[in-house]
Amino acid sequence: MKNAANVSRVIHRMDLSRMEKKVPETLWCFVSEKMKENEP
Repeated sequence: MKNAANVSRVIHRMDLSRMEKKVPETLWCFVSEKMKENEP
């Protein structure tokens, strides 16, 4: 993945509602916060 932009791109391509069910809540919160930090 190399950087946050690539991770963000992959997440946006996925069905987020489906992903939320499979990812632990703590990881989901971490990813969400990191995505917010990278927004312009």
